[in-house]
Amino acid sequence: MSETPTVKPDNTIKICLIGASGAGKTCFLGGLQLLSDLRQQSDLRTYTVDQETTQFLNATAQYLQAEQWPPPTAANSHLSLEIHLHNKNFQLNVLDYPGEDFLAALGNLNAHEDIKPLIEQFKSADIILFLIDVLMLQQYSPQVSKTLNALKESIKQSGQQVEAVAIALTKSDALNEEEQALGGQAFVERYLSGLKHVVQDANVNAEFFLVSATGGTTVADGASLPKADPRPVGYEALFDWMFKQHKFKKQRQRFIKPLLVALVLALIGGAFWGEHLYRQRQETAVARAVLADSGLNLQQQLSQLLSLNWQDEQLSRDLAQHVSDWLQNRQSQIAAAESVPQVQRMVAEVKALTEMASPWQSRFESVHEAAQQRLHELRVLQVRRALEQRQVDFPDVFQQFERDYPSSPALATLRAQFEQVQAALAREELEKIRNIPLRTQDGFRSVAEALTRFIEKHPNYPALAALEEVRRVSRLFAQQTEFKVHVAWSVAGTRPVSHRLEVVVGNEPAFILTGGDQTVRRSWDAQRTVRWRVGEPVTVSLWQDNTLFSNELLGEKRETGGLALLLFSDVVDLNPRAEVNGDIKVKFTLTDISPETAAYVKQYLSPQ
Repeated sequence: MSETPTVKPDNTIKICLIGASGAGKTCFLGGLQLLSDLRQQSDLRTYTVDQETTQFLNATAQYLQAEQWPPPTAANSHLSLEIHLHNKNFQLNVLDYPGEDFLAALGNLNAHEDIKPLIEQFKSADIILFLIDVLMLQQYSPQVSKTLNALKESIKQSGQQVEAVAIALTKSDALNEEEQALGGQAFVERYLSGLKHVVQDANVNAEFFLVSATGGTTVADGASLPKADPRPVGYEALFDWMFKQHKFKKQRQRFIKPLLVALVLALIGGAFWGEHLYRQRQETAVARAVLADSGLNLQQQLSQLLSLNWQDEQLSRDLAQHVSDWLQNRQSQIAAAESVPQVQRMVAEVKALTEMASPWQSRFESVHEAAQQRLHELRVLQVRRALEQRQVDFPDVFQQFERDYPSSPALATLRAQFEQVQAALAREELEKIRNIPLRTQDGFRSVAEALTRFIEKHPNYPALAALEEVRRVSRLFAQQTEFKVHVAWSVAGTRPVSHRLEVVVGNEPAFILTGGDQTVRRSWDAQRTVRWRVGEPVTVSLWQDNTLFSNELLGEKRETGGLALLLFSDVVDLNPRAEVNGDIKVKFTLTDISPETAAYVKQYLSPQ
């Protein structure tokens, strides 16, 4: 915040700030200082005109930035500052005083010396800024009523021309998101109808605004304190409204001269044309001034013209030409528009004019229809671009279009394109999952996690059941290291011998089965537990004992990688010499994994 030369008095809006005790006057002023910081990304800038104001506001803002509330005001502090917002200038005179004093000041314009500065500010103000704590409205309701009645009586006694009263409901960050989204006026109408009636009964031009000097609070040691990074909210809307009220007053003043001319003409012709002609000429002069005012848009002009009682053929022709030119210009702008927001603004503008410009309603409806058609065309292009470029938000863009234009002739084509893009992205995502290495338990775990995300993201994927089974298998292999194996072993030979079946997992023997009797044909049935880690090779071998010191390897089977465990869910043929020893087959059954699971392992988890 810095000191700056003041603007010309004609270009300033004088504001007098009042409020009850605890309403947040000091914090409100601190919020103005915070908004002047460029990091707040606000167009509002505050400038002081004296050292006392600079020190006061800097100290108040420092309290808020340090997560502390400023101390209550114990004595009068006269502050003078200027506020600039969107090339609009405000001169804010503040007497930051103990809150209990302001009712006495308003109720007695001949008050004692301590509150005379407040009375002077009040008398010279264009707009009154009245602060109320939104959390204390129920308790303050009688006091608010007394304050507004005191305002009304004080205005009457002092004879000043107060344009409006802006009622700022402070500490609005304590409301929930739904209440804050309503805005001040709608919030009061929905939840505080009693306050609305109090303002109506006082018969003052007032508007409500939700304001917070910090944008939120935190709780520490049971106390509510400003948050670490205070961000004031609601200030811009408040000052914009005050500017509009002041602008309306200046517009009315601009029309005084033509009104006086009309008045003189009416008086001169009154003897011939009577009171009716006098009033008609008076309002015709005002109507001409409104039509000639380039600072008003068409909606403002029509609103004012329709409220006047004028009859003038030339003025009617001029107005008709003015409307025709406007419609033609808008038609060209709509046809050339390339931006969805730009056309949306024009659609809303033409719709509002259609409802009020009854003499040209059909023409406005035609332009409105053209705007709607152009908006539809741009929305179709927007969806196609999002789909073609595979923008991150393409599902939201398409679904919003589907809600807005359920009968659009382009919807079927866009839906087909949308589904194609989704299917292509799903295939690409699945291909990435298939490329995850499956050499360790971490690989299987990564597949399971990736498939979980995929299934949540694509709940309508055609092969969802198969993917669910693959995910289940991946989890099984990633988490489980111990399996139960059922072994069925049959041997048929031409002579009595002893056999030994060995199973090795990795480099460690898993189990050994031996046959003690030497018969020509025998079979065993055994249940064994195998500990297996993904990536370890599995070797199955069958040995024959020829003599006490001589062993012969009859057959061996070895598998590595993700399929190694499948040896335990199949028939392993260990018969390289069938003509000598007959059938030598070992049938393994992995009791913890079904044949379907084994099939999925072969299909999806085998090394590529």
